[in-house]
Amino acid sequence: MTSRPAYSSFAWAYDTTIEEATESRIHFITSMLRRRKLPSNAYIFDAGCGTGSYSIALGQKGLTVLGMDSSTELLEQAKQKLIFTRTPHVRFIHGNLLTEPSDIKVDAVLCRGVLGDILVKEDRQKVLEHLADILRASQGTLIMDVRNWETTRSCTELSWQRTYQTTRGELFFAQDISFATHLPQTLDVKETHKLKSSAEEQIASHTFQLYTWRPYELCQALAEAGFKDITLTGGYEEQSLPKTTQWLVAVATKRE
Repeated sequence: MTSRPAYSSFAWAYDTTIEEATESRIHFITSMLRRRKLPSNAYIFDAGCGTGSYSIALGQKGLTVLGMDSSTELLEQAKQKLIFTRTPHVRFIHGNLLTEPSDIKVDAVLCRGVLGDILVKEDRQKVLEHLADILRASQGTLIMDVRNWETTRSCTELSWQRTYQTTRGELFFAQDISFATHLPQTLDVKETHKLKSSAEEQIASHTFQLYTWRPYELCQALAEAGFKDITLTGGYEEQSLPKTTQWLVAVATKRE
């Protein structure tokens, strides 16, 4: 997974090309934690934390956060950001959800954009079970997002491109997305970064696959992993219905 330029050579541009931790999204997350009766200083595990935007934003709300990612380049960006913001009670570690032992216990887990990268069903279930294991039994809460197959498959145009002005030059970023022909509920994605500066042009392309979920499939997988009280929305807004966007956000509590 870390061979993607977005996670390596272009990790410095991750916050430019990927939507940041907006105030409305952080409000949704903290509201869900309060609704599940978690304390205001709850211990959060940010699984697949990337450059740490969500970890730091939650830390600024008074939560204690441990962020983990498999990309050393993204983690370096996160650590630099942490130094700049001077956010207390946040730290970052390197790790992989498929291999790391369950040696921590937390009140809640935030898992964004991770389960789509795992193409093998058994591995996806293993990650969900791992997340359940590290949650404390009493009101332990999971908040996660995946892409919604039911709405994505009806889209006529999935590809997109954009140009950004950065301190390093003009950055062109594109995702060419199509439906995979050999794997069900899977997208083929070609990601391209092109940086133009006065000195040179740097181009990096990478092709990967992204698994998308059906709503009932996600609920079933969470239940089998040991979760209950599962709710789905179409995004990080409570009024967003699952059938209205290309995304699914699940909130669930660990069974005792």
